[in-house]
Amino acid sequence: MKKELQDLHLETHVKIHTLLLLGGLIVTGIGGKISEFGRLHVVAWIGILLIVLSMLWRFLFIKCPHCGSKLYSVRELPEYCPDCGEKLV
Repeated sequence: MKKELQDLHLETHVKIHTLLLLGGLIVTGIGGKISEFGRLHVVAWIGILLIVLSMLWRFLFIKCPHCGSKLYSVRELPEYCPDCGEKLV
C-alpha cells in the first residue's frame, strides 16, 4: 500500500495534507467548544489526531519525485525543485 501512496502525484499529496490539516483544525475547534472545563472531549482528540496525521503525511510524502528532496520546509509548492531543478508542477 505504501508503494501505491508514493505513486500519487505530488499535488495530490499536498491536497491530502491540506484536507487533513483543515479537517483536524475544524474538528478540534468543535471538540473544544463542546468540552467541559479542564477536560477535552473525544472529538477534540480526534481533531488533534488528524492534525498529527497531516504532519506525518507531509514528512513522508511531500518530496521531489525526481531526487527525493524533502519539500516540507517550503510554505508553497515551488514550480521547480530547489535541489535538482526539475519541474515539480
